[in-house]
Amino acid sequence: MYTNLANGPHTFTAEAFDIAGNHSPMQTQTWTQDTVRPIITVTGGPPPVTKNTSATFTFMSNEAGIFWCSKEGKPYVQCSSLFTMSSLAVGAHSFAVFAADMANNHSTTYVDTWTVQK
Repeated sequence: MYTNLANGPHTFTAEAFDIAGNHSPMQTQTWTQDTVRPIITVTGGPPPVTKNTSATFTFMSNEAGIFWCSKEGKPYVQCSSLFTMSSLAVGAHSFAVFAADMANNHSTTYVDTWTVQK
């Protein structure tokens, strides 16, 4: 087992020998170590107080991967930027989003709350 591997590409090569000196074909395994969280940036959303009954959020990540969104505290679902919540009632609302990169490292969660007024 390898420990404390640096982030980046790695290669492991092995071959076996028996007591008679016969050896197996060389086997190679390559992988990329990634323990770094992606960084999510939210570039658009509603103002803290609005009369608009819809809200659109735009966001991006510094790494390839997927986004997970939650509206009004409900379970997270896979989503994409330009996420719109519509037919919002008067009152308080919430939205949360995080990014997961290809190694399933999760960004911090961005949470926004705002109020729709008459």
